[in-house]
Amino acid sequence: MYIYNAQQCGLTISDLQCLTYEQVMHVMELHDFVNDAVAYADEDKAASDGEAFFFG
Repeated sequence: MYIYNAQQCGLTISDLQCLTYEQVMHVMELHDFVNDAVAYADEDKAASDGEAFFFG
């Protein structure tokens, strides 16, 4: 499962050999963060526009 998740983040087996476990986990967290940001970008924009209209 660890290797599969790492590969989903764009890491290779040789990357896993060079990086520490902690570094790999940081890459995975960053990957998840970016995916969430992309997935909810439209909602965030709509919320920001509504907030600007309400307070603007």
